[in-house]
Amino acid sequence: MIVDRSEFIRDSIHDVNFTLILSIALVVGVILVFLRNFRATLVTALVLPASVLGTFAVMHMVGFSLNNLSLMAITLAVGFVVDDAIVVLENIMRHMEMGKDRLTASLEGAKEITSTVITMTTALTIVFVPIMFMQGMVGRLFREFAVTVGISVLISGIVSLTITPMLCSRMLKPSHEHGWLFDMSDRMFELSRKIYIATLRRVIEFEGLVLVGSVGVLLLMGVLYGAVSKGFIPRQDTGVINGVTRAPEGTTFKTMVNYQQTLAAIVEQNKNIESALSTAGQ
Repeated sequence: MIVDRSEFIRDSIHDVNFTLILSIALVVGVILVFLRNFRATLVTALVLPASVLGTFAVMHMVGFSLNNLSLMAITLAVGFVVDDAIVVLENIMRHMEMGKDRLTASLEGAKEITSTVITMTTALTIVFVPIMFMQGMVGRLFREFAVTVGISVLISGIVSLTITPMLCSRMLKPSHEHGWLFDMSDRMFELSRKIYIATLRRVIEFEGLVLVGSVGVLLLMGVLYGAVSKGFIPRQDTGVINGVTRAPEGTTFKTMVNYQQTLAAIVEQNKNIESALSTAGQ
């Protein structure tokens, strides 16, 4: 076979799958750094597969397929699906630090934060609703993307209010002793907080200059929007190069075939070319 488009499609899906796995690993790593608790990190990490599997189930029911756009939507949603779980988890840990047992802390912490999680989930889902009503080819392309992200966010909200409190009531342990990871990261966060406060104070002293700078950035954004190149679909490297040969007016078809065969022989000698298709005339 001279041209096999399925190879490019398989490679694209493979790249998206790798990006999805990498994004999950990075999200879990960031959660570990900031929560500084292995059990708490495990609780939030378990929310990811639950939300992704739930998204796959809904996609199957509505007739969606696993393609570049739907997998890209799931990759993007990986960072969203843990937000609600982190909010619920930290509130439960706050109740545990107040001296409550983990079951009571899970029940009261989840109940206290329910309205906040519902608001966060609804607001984030509504952001992608307008994409569903886009017309034309762009609408057909990105409607599946918007629905997939919205589904994953909604499922993550449900999971954070059900599975997350349950896991917290079973896995978390009240502890007033912290390890070296907590102490080291706590010093780093305290240093960054001091730098932020010092910087903020300096900025407040020059509020007029900051306001002018903000307006300048806004205007520059409009200028850059007009300067950036625009296109319908981003260019992709599919590994295929198309070329057109032209001969002088009056060249016979037989002569053109000889020219084309000579050119094809030269092209096929290039070791970087896997296969070539040559035609004379259209």
